[in-house]
Amino acid sequence: MSDNVTGETTIQITEETFLIDITAPETEGFNGTITYNGETLTVVDGQATLANGQTLYSRFNTGVDFSGTVSLYTYAYDNTDGPGINSQGFFAIGAETNPAELLDNGFVSYFGFLDGYGTVLDGNGQVVENEVSIGGTVVIYVDFDENSVNGFMGFDVSSEGEMTSLTAQLELTQGDLIGNGFATDANNVFACPEFSTCTSNTQIGGALFGPDGEELSGVTGIDYSEFGEDGDNAHLIGAAGFTLTSGGGA
Repeated sequence: MSDNVTGETTIQITEETFLIDITAPETEGFNGTITYNGETLTVVDGQATLANGQTLYSRFNTGVDFSGTVSLYTYAYDNTDGPGINSQGFFAIGAETNPAELLDNGFVSYFGFLDGYGTVLDGNGQVVENEVSIGGTVVIYVDFDENSVNGFMGFDVSSEGEMTSLTAQLELTQGDLIGNGFATDANNVFACPEFSTCTSNTQIGGALFGPDGEELSGVTGIDYSEFGEDGDNAHLIGAAGFTLTSGGGA
């Protein structure tokens, strides 16, 4: 997600494959095989070695009974005590729902939590904090009669240095449910701090998992900015995974 050498921070969407034992979600460190940037890697206890000698770390990020998300990350210079995360990725796994099972589901709400990491930049694009935690909630409404999806996501940022204070409330743009999945954006900011201007260029997508679509897991690429009147600007670039359950408090 970020490049500590040049200070540049980007979100890049790629397609990867991961093979994992069905019992693996019971543990944080897992074994499996992953194709990552063209390399086929063997993951043992949540770690694998890249061709350049760098260690790829992985862990279960969010999850319930039938689905979850996994995070992949490397550290700059492969030093966990160094300048922070060099790259970060998330993907959803689980027992996907057969779309044929969803025809008569009507209107269903899903509620759950997201978890991820990000980088905070200032108004000039310089890195303020390279590794901040992103936590929050996601509510998604699926209308199976209309094959449409909308909802909300909210998150806040925390860091050991306590240099950054960001809280965002975003509304999803209505998207189409295609088969058992969807992809849309969350660019409508419906809560912004007083005397500030907020913008979002956030992408979100997911799929239904479990019998009759009981769960919804997915990922979001977060691009969120707050512009204060005093010039105290903050730009968050990050990613997160989320896992939701039907009827869970929505």
